[in-house]
Amino acid sequence: LSLVDPDNRRPVDWQRSARLLAELQRGAPPTRETAKLYLVWKTLQLRAEHPDPFAGSYEPIDAGSDVCAYLRGGEILVAVPLRPGARVHVPDGFADVLGLDLGGRLLRRGGRAS
Repeated sequence: LSLVDPDNRRPVDWQRSARLLAELQRGAPPTRETAKLYLVWKTLQLRAEHPDPFAGSYEPIDAGSDVCAYLRGGEILVAVPLRPGARVHVPDGFADVLGLDLGGRLLRRGGRAS
């Protein structure tokens, strides 16, 4: 698993990626191998369903010690723990978008989880 820029320089096996994405879309739980693909898929899905917040500003949010968090367009909350054991404190009124714990949180104000 690599979330850093050099990951983008490796050759991409598009058939494998398409197969893994199709499995996730059919309900397969994310694994260590597919966690990044799952996160990108769910984030792009959220952006397609709710484009306005993604055109809005970034507002820093206090979501706990050792947590980097911001509110996007007043509706989308992104929170990432910076150290192992850091706990993300989610304000009331936000629905989880990811549906599982990948360490960080992606949430939408109101509604229900995607």
